[in-house]
Amino acid sequence: MIQFSPAIQQLSSLFPGYPSVAVLRLDEIDPVISGNKWYKLAPYIQLVQEAGCKRIITAGGAYSNHLVATARAAREAGLESKAWIRGGKPLHLSPTLQDAMNDGMELMFLERGDYAALQVPAGKMADSNDFFIPSGGSGLPGVGGAATILQAAATHPFSHIVGACGTGTMIAGIQYAAAQHQTILGISVLKNLPEPTPTIRQHLEALGCERLPEIMHFPYGGYAREHPEVIEFMREAWEKEKLPLDFVYTGKLFCAVREIRQKNYFPQEATILLIHSGGLQGNRSLPAGSLPF
Repeated sequence: MIQFSPAIQQLSSLFPGYPSVAVLRLDEIDPVISGNKWYKLAPYIQLVQEAGCKRIITAGGAYSNHLVATARAAREAGLESKAWIRGGKPLHLSPTLQDAMNDGMELMFLERGDYAALQVPAGKMADSNDFFIPSGGSGLPGVGGAATILQAAATHPFSHIVGACGTGTMIAGIQYAAAQHQTILGISVLKNLPEPTPTIRQHLEALGCERLPEIMHFPYGGYAREHPEVIEFMREAWEKEKLPLDFVYTGKLFCAVREIRQKNYFPQEATILLIHSGGLQGNRSLPAGSLPF
């Protein structure tokens, strides 16, 4: 059962002095459907059920947080699931894909060129009982779900809300729901992949929102690339705060905030809330013993 009252944890040991920094622990709402994944998936699950569909089809990589969350969410909703996996079938499945398969997800492997060429619109697929959910739960339903994140805890007092940004779905939703006094900042963790701002703008315009978040780029070597500064911060976050981060998204988020905070991007009186978007699947690709948790 999803727990909808995540804690807000102060981070004075990681970010001493001013401005103050805290984190919204969305990673704690569920051990599998972790962090923002549930918020983005929940509206899609409702649409699947309203359409009378029996199976969810989606897509992702070998260490996709979205895939393992979708497999579990589908199972709990009494639905079947299938995923197109980026890359040819390996000799051994990643732990993430094994977990997804254990939850009933059928896996279909596509070579990277074929995967990149996929053009499937979200929604009920023609002449079938299948419903396609885009990778990462992106799209307007995912944005609408992400907009409810700020209702999960007492986030209104914070002046700045910062989250890691891939497709921009979560950041668009948070911007849509933000109060007038709140500044939203997305830390883009991608390199050599589409700029998220046009997609974020498109979503917000569709929702009638004129405000846009600020986007800063901190790829730290590129998507899913192991970066020593990020790994070191992850170790520090665990040792000081028992805060588990991943090296794909949240580790980069925390490193970026420390850097821009030191450069006085934030006013001294700011109160900063970081969104722990959950999902530690990427860490399972690291060699054993790389992290203390």
